[in-house]
Order: sequence, then structure tokens, then C-alpha cells
Amino acid sequence: MSLRDEILAILRQDLGPAAPIFLEKCCERQLRRTSQEITSGDIDLLADCFYHRIATSIGEQKAEQIRDHVRTIR
Repeated sequence: MSLRDEILAILRQDLGPAAPIFLEKCCERQLRRTSQEITSGDIDLLADCFYHRIATSIGEQKAEQIRDHVRTIR
């Protein structure tokens, strides 16, 4: 399973069908690349981006869980 697929599986649990769009936007803004180009070195930056972008909409506790779960991927 690719890094992209692993991240999407985590995001889909809470963001549903919006997960791929959300991931692409975070990759474009933070990495200046597509989600297909994610490397293990990008995980921490993306996890923090996810937290900051969704904490206000789904809550800080859930955003922390997502961030921590994404950080376990390597």
C-alpha cells in the first residue's frame, strides 16, 4: 500500500469522500507536489497540516488523533 493510500485510509474515517480532495490541497500548499509524490520525509509536515486545517471544524481532540495516527506511518 502506498503512503498516499495509507493516509487516505486514515482521513476517510473522519472526512469521508472529501479526504482525497483535502489531501491534494494539503500536498499542494505544504509540499508543492501531488499526493502521488509523498515520501516518508513528508509525513510530519502533512500530519501538522492536517491538524491545523481541521481542528476548528471537527475538534482539536479528533484532529490530534488524526495527526498522531498519520505520524505512525513510515
